[in-house]
Amino acid sequence: MRIIHLCLGNYFVDGYGYQENILTKMHKKQGHEVLIVASTETIVDNFNLGYVESRNYINEDGIPIHRIPYINLFSSTLTHKLRFYKGLYKELELFTPDIIFMHNFHFLGIKKVVKYIKRNKTVKLYVDSHVDPGNSIRNKISKYILHPILYKHAAKMIMPYVTKFYGTLPCRTALLSDFYGIPKEKTAFLPMGADDELVLKAKESNQRELIRHKYGIKKDELLIVSGGRFDRTKTEIIDLMKVISDLSKKYKLRMLIFGALEEGDFKVTFDKLCDNYVIRHIGWIKGYESYNYFESADLMIFAGSHSVLWEQAIGQGKPCIFKYMEGFTHVDLGGNCSFLKERSQTEYARVIEEFIQNYSNYAEVARKKGLIYFSYQQIAKRAIGL
Repeated sequence: MRIIHLCLGNYFVDGYGYQENILTKMHKKQGHEVLIVASTETIVDNFNLGYVESRNYINEDGIPIHRIPYINLFSSTLTHKLRFYKGLYKELELFTPDIIFMHNFHFLGIKKVVKYIKRNKTVKLYVDSHVDPGNSIRNKISKYILHPILYKHAAKMIMPYVTKFYGTLPCRTALLSDFYGIPKEKTAFLPMGADDELVLKAKESNQRELIRHKYGIKKDELLIVSGGRFDRTKTEIIDLMKVISDLSKKYKLRMLIFGALEEGDFKVTFDKLCDNYVIRHIGWIKGYESYNYFESADLMIFAGSHSVLWEQAIGQGKPCIFKYMEGFTHVDLGGNCSFLKERSQTEYARVIEEFIQNYSNYAEVARKKGLIYFSYQQIAKRAIGL
């Protein structure tokens, strides 16, 4: 089948392990002809959002990407929030898709998709949403204008033609009906997951042994891995590092942290806690490399807000500790993980110690169930009704 993925309601980042990157990769591997049509919004320095030139190119998975320009409005803010696009209808006409998969419906240029669907009634349309109050509906303009009026209007325009609206988290699935007014029978939960190919590759290439040897981690030492993009608002990582440092006096612990750091006082504090033995920061790594470090780990800990790394770690069969967030407990497969329910070093120490003492039980459930529930190969099939 011919599947066009529209990444126009948000940013699209080349080379990352985000859902848009992996679903398209899986669809191509499953024999479909795939095209990505994306906005020019992206992450420009592994930290901040920015914009690139509109252009056509082929990505690392052999998938053509067409970044199309915005239609300029009265201001840059209006242009980038309302999101009308030049050439969208032409992209659809030239590709002649069997399936349109839309990542976020939060763009007013969606009326061109409606126009195309009306004229091509056999085309199936699937829509997902990555929006929740924690990542998008945060200020007054978003809460009272953009989402409840403009983007809700976009949802209403496309609703009659959509086979299924997917929330990529349980809380996002609920938001589709509770906030945007989409009928519940048209919604479903479609989780993010782990790239099966990279999970297998990390295991077969002995990344556990290679990485542990590289950093001098002994077989009887429990290796904790964490990662993400860290800034002054994400000080949970500082508390976690202090706790690991203290617990290392009682248990044989090591910790590797990957990811970008914001410059300034936060980085100074972070760097002081890295002794380059118990705790080591290895810097920014490419999306596919995270699977190698997950493979080397005995335990993954994510003390901050949700990221795609959560599902990747679970899918790789790793026992995990997560920050407790209502609507985000889908990662609990019945004994593979635990949660930090309070923001305190006392709570962090209590949960980690309990985990260490019952480690084999957590590890067994994680190994058996992880990839069964979070395989992107299977998620990609479900996404288009297969």
